[in-house]
Amino acid sequence: HVPDGHAVSMGQATRTAFGRFVLTFDDWAALEALPVNQMHKAQIGEVAADKKISARIIRLGSADAPIYQSSARFPDPIVKSDLFVLRGDVVKLPRSPSADDILSCIGKAENDAFDDVLIKEGRNFYLLVAEKEDWTLYWVSLSGDEPFVHAYQTLAEGPQAQRLPPELDTLAETKVGIVGCGSLGSKIGMHLARTNVGAFLLIDDDIFFEGNLVRHTLTTSDVGFHKATALRRRMLKINPGANIETRLIRLGGQESSASTVSAMGQLAECALIIDATAEPGAYSFIAAVAKRNKLPVVWGSVFAGGIGGTVGRAVPGKTPEPLLARQQVQLWCQSQKADDQPEATGEAAYTAHGEDGQPEVATDADVSVIASHVSRLALDTLSVSENSSFPFSAYVLGLSARWIFSAPFDTRPIAYTGNFEWADDQDAASEEELVEFLKDLLPKEAEGAA
Repeated sequence: HVPDGHAVSMGQATRTAFGRFVLTFDDWAALEALPVNQMHKAQIGEVAADKKISARIIRLGSADAPIYQSSARFPDPIVKSDLFVLRGDVVKLPRSPSADDILSCIGKAENDAFDDVLIKEGRNFYLLVAEKEDWTLYWVSLSGDEPFVHAYQTLAEGPQAQRLPPELDTLAETKVGIVGCGSLGSKIGMHLARTNVGAFLLIDDDIFFEGNLVRHTLTTSDVGFHKATALRRRMLKINPGANIETRLIRLGGQESSASTVSAMGQLAECALIIDATAEPGAYSFIAAVAKRNKLPVVWGSVFAGGIGGTVGRAVPGKTPEPLLARQQVQLWCQSQKADDQPEATGEAAYTAHGEDGQPEVATDADVSVIASHVSRLALDTLSVSENSSFPFSAYVLGLSARWIFSAPFDTRPIAYTGNFEWADDQDAASEEELVEFLKDLLPKEAEGAA
């Protein structure tokens, strides 16, 4: 007997499989630790898509006394069903077992966990069976005139390597505020959701329209919804365990003072604030919250026509305070003498007009480059104390040979200058000080007057 030399990948072997049973290494270890020749209760979850079904273990043991609880991230919604698990030497099933084969196997095990009513009433059930170290999930249908069994194809994941840098492990306890959930902010939110950030505050009052599809991370199913709430739903599909709050207001816009103050209070609870609005009014509020509460700020903006953009940060004790830091970046850009100096606010952040009058529009790829750099700067700010990966705190990034850029990916660092101490705001004057001030300010009482 010669071993088959034709190597078939898991993807090739699964092309036509209707049911797929995903078995993580932790699931497998928990299953192998179960007592043999006994029936065990469990729970399974299934997701249907593309006319296929993917199943995963949620729990081993009963709901009241679980033996094992999966740490996997499950989508919402997911269809949950009861599962019976059998491991032991009584398992002797043919390659394609019939319903009678399954029932015979169950009858040889200790069946305290199995509900015999299922068989008597001819109902359907799931059974996970181990033959040696190979686990197979079966869906057994006893209803109808012809009972049948469907075997799922097992997809064993194996041990997982370290997928994120270890210095990011603490981000699960970190809250990040993102002001602006447009093209730039939506991509930043998705980057951070994939990087294990555990809590978010999303602030934006805008609605998602079909025209936004060209640069936004949202999809056609989100048209007509607020960008912040739709982005929250999408981020939760990546990190279902994240705590994501939304505020549907325009920071710096015509909002009630109560709403603005409340939102600023929520931003003060964040470990980092990200400005993705490119709006000076919004940044003024962000800077005020950051300065008062000694919080780092990271921002990004896209130049008109997508020729490049800026990324920067303000960190207490390491840079000038937020307003002065961003002002230095703006002054640096203005000091670069050129006829085609770009803008980076409002709609001008994406669209400009060339010499021929034709519009020059930023692409999704252009915005994604800037968003990725903002995300990297944000993660560096959250995860390091002294040894930053960035020797400078602000950069001007070129994506085409325009303005001051000699070629795409031409990067210009900006060195901050001045005082890096974030001075506290003046305390409110006391009543006595105000009285003395008024005495000096107002006309003196005439002699002899009442």
